[in-house]
Amino acid sequence: MTKTRWTAVIVLLILMMTHRSAYADSGLVQVEVSVNDSTIYFDDKAFHNDELEFPFIQYNKVIYFPLACNTLKPIGLQLDVKEDVNEIALTKIERDKSVTLTQRDLKSSLIKKKAELKNAKILLDGSALNLGNHKILKYNKALYVPLTLDVLNQLGLYYSTDGVGDMHISSLSKKALEQSVNNANDAYQNKLIKFVRGVNRSLSEKEAERYVNAILKESRANKIDETWIFAMVWKESTFRSNCEYKGAVGIMQILVSTGKKFGLTKQDLLTPEKSIKVGVQYVKNGLNKFGSIEKGILAYNQGSGAVASGKYKTGYLDDIKEKREILLKKIR
Repeated sequence: MTKTRWTAVIVLLILMMTHRSAYADSGLVQVEVSVNDSTIYFDDKAFHNDELEFPFIQYNKVIYFPLACNTLKPIGLQLDVKEDVNEIALTKIERDKSVTLTQRDLKSSLIKKKAELKNAKILLDGSALNLGNHKILKYNKALYVPLTLDVLNQLGLYYSTDGVGDMHISSLSKKALEQSVNNANDAYQNKLIKFVRGVNRSLSEKEAERYVNAILKESRANKIDETWIFAMVWKESTFRSNCEYKGAVGIMQILVSTGKKFGLTKQDLLTPEKSIKVGVQYVKNGLNKFGSIEKGILAYNQGSGAVASGKYKTGYLDDIKEKREILLKKIR
């Protein structure tokens, strides 16, 4: 290689190393984040998180709050980013309730999976915001702070989740937050009652409410998404508590022989609450044994032996999935 070419290569290597060094020294580190499709209740107004211009994101199991104009102005804060001193200033201003969360352009933008870690100081009216051991994130051109209890208190926000895991954020009061959660829970329950009565038109509203409450109670006690159980009950009995077919009885069609293993008689299995309790526990046992709700449902239908050996059919599960999708469209 000629001297001229060697010189060109050396210069190129130096430029590449310089660029890499500058990149490393900038503190720019990308991390994986997620954007769920839950509903966000912001001062009791509902928004679909995955459709927001600045969605709430999750990093290391912590929810992050976007420091954007449409989230700050309604709670009485203004943002000033001072890049030259690596400082972010939050200043209290008069609340502007006319500002609301905005949707992103769904046609031209995709949800990103990465955010950047930022090393900067956040000041709230001149005092440093305590983020604990958490970092500031930059995502979709906006800065994000963790919604820890300390940060919530410092920003004057109240945060909770409802029965289906949707987020509620209030800048008004703890009482307003509780009311927002209660309203969402009531609305969700009413949708489920309406759905159950749509499947079984012979049910009174009181009967449907009884079944809904039992399914919600047992599903949440076992940390199972209740929509799977509603789909199963639809498939098994169309929400008929007196259903009997080939030795299976009750609203979840438990075999009498299986009920005996749980200490229940045939009459017990005809009681909706008892049938649902055993049915959900049976699914949970399969989930624990095989590691997924799908296989837990297959074990419920065909037995643990069939699932363990791989000798099972998927038709039942396919029906459950189809019914669950119909349910989700009705209630979300």
